[in-house]
Amino acid sequence: MNKKQENELNKKDIEKMIQICREHQYSDPEKCLLNGKVILEIARKNNDLDKEALALQIIGKSYFNLKDYDESIKWLKKIIARKKDFSAFRSYASAHQIIGHSYWRKRNFEQALKFFEKSLEIREQNNDKTETARDCLNLGGLLSDLGNYTKSIEFNNKAYNIFKTLKDERGIGFATGNLGGCYYNLGEFEKGLNYQLKAVSYAKKIKDLALLGRSLNSAALLYQKLGNYKKAVESSLESLKIKEKLNDNLTSAYTNLGIIYKEWNNFDKAREYYNKALKISETEKDKPSISRILNNIGNMLLEQNKDDLALSYFKKSLILKKELDDKQGMMVVLSNIGIIYEETLKDFEKAEKYYNESLILAEELNKKENIISISLGLAKVCINKKEFEKAEKFMEKCNEYLKKEKSYDLETEYHRIYSQLFKKKKNYKKALDYFDSYTKLKDKVFNEENQRAIAEMQTKYETEKKERESEIYRLKSIELAEKNKQIKKQNEELERTIEELNRSDIKYHIIAEELNKNIGFELIGESENIKKIVELIKVVGQTASTNILITGESGTGKEIVARQIHQCSSRKDNSFYAVNSSAIPDALFESQFFGHEKNAFTGANKTHIGWFEIANGGTLFLDEIGTMSIDQQVKLLRVLEERKIIRLGSHKEIPVDVRIISATNINLFEIVKTKKIRDDLYHRLSTFVIQIPPLRKRKEDIPLLLEHFVTIFSTLMNKKIKKIEKNITSALIKYDFPGNVRELKNIVERAVIISDSSTLKLKHFIIPQIMNKTVINSDIIPIHEMEKNLVLRALKSTGFNKNRAAKLLGVERRVVSRKMIKYGIENEKK
Repeated sequence: MNKKQENELNKKDIEKMIQICREHQYSDPEKCLLNGKVILEIARKNNDLDKEALALQIIGKSYFNLKDYDESIKWLKKIIARKKDFSAFRSYASAHQIIGHSYWRKRNFEQALKFFEKSLEIREQNNDKTETARDCLNLGGLLSDLGNYTKSIEFNNKAYNIFKTLKDERGIGFATGNLGGCYYNLGEFEKGLNYQLKAVSYAKKIKDLALLGRSLNSAALLYQKLGNYKKAVESSLESLKIKEKLNDNLTSAYTNLGIIYKEWNNFDKAREYYNKALKISETEKDKPSISRILNNIGNMLLEQNKDDLALSYFKKSLILKKELDDKQGMMVVLSNIGIIYEETLKDFEKAEKYYNESLILAEELNKKENIISISLGLAKVCINKKEFEKAEKFMEKCNEYLKKEKSYDLETEYHRIYSQLFKKKKNYKKALDYFDSYTKLKDKVFNEENQRAIAEMQTKYETEKKERESEIYRLKSIELAEKNKQIKKQNEELERTIEELNRSDIKYHIIAEELNKNIGFELIGESENIKKIVELIKVVGQTASTNILITGESGTGKEIVARQIHQCSSRKDNSFYAVNSSAIPDALFESQFFGHEKNAFTGANKTHIGWFEIANGGTLFLDEIGTMSIDQQVKLLRVLEERKIIRLGSHKEIPVDVRIISATNINLFEIVKTKKIRDDLYHRLSTFVIQIPPLRKRKEDIPLLLEHFVTIFSTLMNKKIKKIEKNITSALIKYDFPGNVRELKNIVERAVIISDSSTLKLKHFIIPQIMNKTVINSDIIPIHEMEKNLVLRALKSTGFNKNRAAKLLGVERRVVSRKMIKYGIENEKK
């Protein structure tokens, strides 16, 4: 065989091997690597520069597909180094593109950005539109990872427009999906979901399973953010089936399912999918994925109040992130560890160590929000260590960044911590000023969150309502007619009561009432009695199902304690629903507690969801439990034992998971002896008992409560009260407060309404002892004249609003109306 024939044979072999590499670059990268090295040897032997460049590209890409990114970079840089030798711009551009991907996988974002930008420059110079669009997608994805979502949207839109011109539907689908991801990260979830659903549509049209799996997965996360967990799980499971079929990125699919179930508070399912993701990533030795999953599990354990276990996962994640030199990931995990040491373990030395390491990384990465939040954590640590000067330095750092980075949440926390700092330093004036700013900011943030939450919950409720409507209308008309005859007398009372209770749409009632109550309202006080109650709340809050009985006089704050227990428990993200047991007549009990179906009786013109269903997954607070009739007690006991309810007009059992917290101002145990309370119900409800002392037994808390209520009411009424006369506190301490904290709150509210200056004075307070002394030491005023003056004063201070005037006077509205007629008081609003 002569040299010419040998060359011809080599050319045929090379073309055959190149074709094999094209067909098997993803399915068999090892075979492609071997072929690439043979092609390189033949090309160099024949001095074929084009084939040599192509061989180097095949070798580099094979190493990339084998996840050996350092080798991939090494071989591809040989093409770049010999730019003058290799005339083919495609090999030169592809080398930059694959090197960019390698650095991206190595989390070296700076180098990845440099090589992608160079690849794009070469493609644009040579008018290679398809690859230009792909490089725009690469840059869009990388910038998204860097948190620059605005710039990412710019590149993805550019890619979208080029693909549209080329009529490349697969490219359009990828660009659309990337845009959906950017809007997800910007918090524009509705917009993000619209883009992802378009990507799903394109993927189905062109039957691209890889794109379809990816788009469904992203859509699932957006459904989760919008609170539609059912749709999120459906979309994620559909994506998972595709990814399992393709054996494509299962780690991400399982992780996302874990995230969705965690947000849905199904921690068992979340853990199951996180473990599946962890198993795969460990098999593949995918350290970036392992570290992310460990961090996710740690965050989930934090939500379950399993802080010690969470700490171990965070520490494992941190080791891997350090190995990977993932500075952003290290910053987040270090901060999480610092929080556990600070807030739970109270090990302030270790908390400071981890916070400081996290802060160094945040400053290096110029993550302004993280710098602020970590500095606030360090300030709290220094306050606890009584290193006040050091704490102030961290607060000054926060202030500098807050001027540049507007965040109401961080600014609110900043003012709260400053208030604590000055309080510890006994500079009460500054402490009060900062607390005042904190309250105003908190109200602003809370109101904005309320509006968003109401809109989100409204959408969710509408969806659930539509799903429920398909399950009703089960009873036949004859059965309904027969039932209506049997309960005709009962219906007359039900119709009147239901009309009154359901005058407003129930879905708004559920959402608005829950959001606008003082959720998170703290027990105010530093007395030993209060400290003991706080400890009991923390202990029982760790449980999820223990029933609790709260005892204490009226006005001591039983509902506040109940709400705090709910907030400390794993049920905190679900409903807390409070019910006044004394206000429920026997005829209405089942309808209100268990609900009724549409047409269950005359006047039942729509399905009514009972309180057990509303509170499902959360807490049901039963106030004045001692007033329940025996008949009501039997029905309640049955639900507590079976954990199931049946709506009126239905035969379907509905499982419910509700913690019962009950409250009473009477000695329930003594009532049990009289047989007015069933002893089996009493033992069910009183698994854990908390006794709240009356205010007269914790008078040392009165100054704090006074300051707290003055701050609240002056903010609500837009009154700038800066000073409280000292003699007010001593006067209040002398009074026994039969109405307890509620009475003190009402007294302070009246005083703030009446006040006419920036100083709150004793004359503004209506305290029984003070009123008695006034009568003794001044001209005697007839009782009827005093009564008339009090009524008139209350009416004037409330703009002649009878409801508010009655509240100030501590009487019912009809009493105010009767007194106005008696004393000839004219309504000035007429």
